[in-house]
Amino acid sequence: MNLKQIGVVGEIKKININHMVSSAGKDVPNQYNVFIYCENGIYNCFCSYDSLIIVIKNGKIIKVGKDYCCSQTTGKYRNKFTGLNLKELDKYIKDNMNYNCDSECWELN
Repeated sequence: MNLKQIGVVGEIKKININHMVSSAGKDVPNQYNVFIYCENGIYNCFCSYDSLIIVIKNGKIIKVGKDYCCSQTTGKYRNKFTGLNLKELDKYIKDNMNYNCDSECWELN
């Protein structure tokens, strides 16, 4: 996980990494929910394998990684994480974000 790509600002106080959980209550391999606690807030991240998929800060999607629709499994847990389906997320990206080639993410305007 690349903290620079996430955009963490300030001192990190704590990081928690948890597997996403299936509807059967089992840990899902390679699908992670990462909480980064900083002096300026909490970054709630969804990662698939080594790819950053979504970053939420203060309840708002602030970053969407380039691999956000790379597989059916990632899509299923991305939707669960955000509460949005792909069509809704695509509209959010179009209306609120710009692509940053350096971070390889769509970032909030």
